[in-house]
Amino acid sequence: YLSRIQLATDFEASTLRGIEGSVTRLVVKAWFDDSTVFGDVGGQLDWIPLNRLVQISSDTTEVVSVKNEELGTVQLHSNYPWKVTLSASAVSCNNVSNLSSSLRSSQSVWCNLLTSIDGEVDLGNDFGQQFTPISASSPITDVQVRIHSTGSALSAFQMKVMLNSSALRAVSC
Repeated sequence: YLSRIQLATDFEASTLRGIEGSVTRLVVKAWFDDSTVFGDVGGQLDWIPLNRLVQISSDTTEVVSVKNEELGTVQLHSNYPWKVTLSASAVSCNNVSNLSSSLRSSQSVWCNLLTSIDGEVDLGNDFGQQFTPISASSPITDVQVRIHSTGSALSAFQMKVMLNSSALRAVSC
């Protein structure tokens, strides 16, 4: 019997990154009551689909959705200002709904889209929260700008960034 699971995907700086529509396979570690341990049950057991043992879910499906339950993959749809929680739960036998906490696991990740076409602009941090929070004690923040330029040098660019002037203002360019 399955005795414990752990969602164990190694997200650098807790960030799921990729171009829009990119797919990532989640790593689920599983322990069985006979002391058998699989470090990546979805990648190691080719004789049983992952979704026969574990159900994968996302708490914000418009940002990250489950792409393929049999393989344990999720698809990135957009940037998001808060962490998204990805979860794995053991598939219950005999409709047992109150699974032990050892049979559930979750990881909270920041979601960050990468640029994919020439001229596309990405604002904000590469990893972690897209924009560093602004507060009364830290009222100024830098915003990184990345522009996709495949195969050619970028010599100049112009862009408009619209700000809510009642909430933010640019102090330098």
